[in-house]
Amino acid sequence: MPFYDPDTKLVFLVGKGTNKLFIAEFQSKVPYLSPGFVGSGTLSDSVSQTVSTLKTKINLKEDKPDVKELVYTVDDNSEKENDLKKFVAVPLKGPAGVVGIYDVEKPGKLPDGVMDGIFNKAQVTDLHWNPFDDEQLAVGTDVGLINFWRLTRDDGPRNEMHPEKVMNIGGEKVLCFQWHPMASDLLAVALSDNSIEIWESKTLMRRRRIVSHSAPVMALGWSSDGHRLVSIGKDLMLNVHQPQLGDECLLAQKKVIDRAHSGRVLYACDDRLIIVVGMTRSSSRQVQLFDATSLNEIYTQQIDSGTQPLIPHYDYDSSVLFLSAKGNRTINMYEVSCDAPYLLPLTPYTAPLIGQAIAFHNKKRCDVMAVEFQRAWRLTERTLEQVIFRVPRVKKDVFQSDLFPDALVTWRPVMTAEEWLAGSSKAPQFESLMPEGVSALAKPVPFVAPSRPLQKPLLSGLEHAHEPKIEPDRKEVQNSWSSKIVEDRTLEQDEMEGVSEEEWTEAL
Repeated sequence: MPFYDPDTKLVFLVGKGTNKLFIAEFQSKVPYLSPGFVGSGTLSDSVSQTVSTLKTKINLKEDKPDVKELVYTVDDNSEKENDLKKFVAVPLKGPAGVVGIYDVEKPGKLPDGVMDGIFNKAQVTDLHWNPFDDEQLAVGTDVGLINFWRLTRDDGPRNEMHPEKVMNIGGEKVLCFQWHPMASDLLAVALSDNSIEIWESKTLMRRRRIVSHSAPVMALGWSSDGHRLVSIGKDLMLNVHQPQLGDECLLAQKKVIDRAHSGRVLYACDDRLIIVVGMTRSSSRQVQLFDATSLNEIYTQQIDSGTQPLIPHYDYDSSVLFLSAKGNRTINMYEVSCDAPYLLPLTPYTAPLIGQAIAFHNKKRCDVMAVEFQRAWRLTERTLEQVIFRVPRVKKDVFQSDLFPDALVTWRPVMTAEEWLAGSSKAPQFESLMPEGVSALAKPVPFVAPSRPLQKPLLSGLEHAHEPKIEPDRKEVQNSWSSKIVEDRTLEQDEMEGVSEEEWTEAL
């Protein structure tokens, strides 16, 4: 069945009995129909049963520069729905450090011409949106600078823009960095001199300097409460720090990987587990679970084999781990738990095109009434595609409270940088995702202990149904009746008269 949209010049084709939707762009010249994308859904037969669908697509221009192998952006951090972040930042390969900025509210093919973007004038090594400021993008470079860009819809040509401010780390290459999950204006930065530094973006001042690795750091990860910082380095060591204690803050250390090719690390399960994603010497990609306190290894699972490292994303509220890699079409998903089987596999999502990277929104962007528990943007060679992960439910007019517990607040700061540096121990905040005026499917009923023991019913046909029956001693019953009955041992033949001895003789 065809459908033509005159505004977008798109032709939609769908057939009865198929689960695919074909979309093509109509043109007035050869090839007349430009193939678009094919949307399809896969229903999981696992416990969680997730559905992945493509919803939106941005076509990058054909003569664009090559896309860098990794993108960390598209965090959705504003409280108000109409003020949510509307941009995707994509670092592009080249010495100028160009980062393309794309408006997710304007899907379709980008106009021809020079690609617009921000120029960092150095190789981009990492970039992240500020989780508490939806207009600020931080970009790390290989010359020891972190540029902070202010981006809005009213911007002019972005290739003429300048950073709002520049943080000069000191000449060392910025390897990676992470915003603090609870305190505003704080970053943990890993440098090429094997150190980890805590910087305050508001004052552009360094607050901590941690030296615990003997080789460069590959990845950083904050705990959800912001008290601990875990790192993994090319020295094959996993280090746990508590930066609030000062520069000397190493709590635990352990060798956890065999190959320094790649490594990613993050906290899971209420910060009780540390997940390490890496590769073995035989190029097997694996996931390891460690106790967050003792660093004892709990579980290891081989995922597959490949040359590109797996990039993890952990959803705190659903405890689902997403694993993707450059050059793959599949996104593997696992439900993480502290008990066996530890990693419960969910049905993977397989896209029609090979991906370059993927970045996830936070829970504020999910449409919970459509039973969405995660949204992401997937980068391919020439497109940006939005992927939505849903749980199949029949009733969508009520809030699925069993699927959506109060969400961890990652879009609003809990404390200031000064409070955290002073040793504040504020707990993370949680917020309900239920829209106003909507009823919940199920509300948990708190257990109330009875004030007095429950009485058994007076009449109950099943009261003694499962009690064992006690039979009396048969000998005792027999003796009790024998004492009441008169015993007579006379036989009937004793009263009969027989013949005399003489009669027996005559007969013979």
